[in-house]
Amino acid sequence: MPSVLALAVLATVAGRPDLPHDRAADFSPVADSYDGFDAAAAEQLRQDQCLMAGVLRLGGPGMFSTAQDALDQTPDKLHTAA
Repeated sequence: MPSVLALAVLATVAGRPDLPHDRAADFSPVADSYDGFDAAAAEQLRQDQCLMAGVLRLGGPGMFSTAQDALDQTPDKLHTAA
């Protein structure tokens, strides 16, 4: 069975000479696909969101309302609350 599968793959590649053999050069990471993406800011936002989500689960009633209010704010205010 593996030899049949290998033969099928080779026949497909050999039968299609128009396919580029080095396609890795055509691809770039998604983060580089548009201007204005700040990976560090996105990472910080996600860390703050995760921290507040933990407070929602583990904190008492007072902490629950504080975390919920923080998650409804802008990223700067969320970071301050976190």
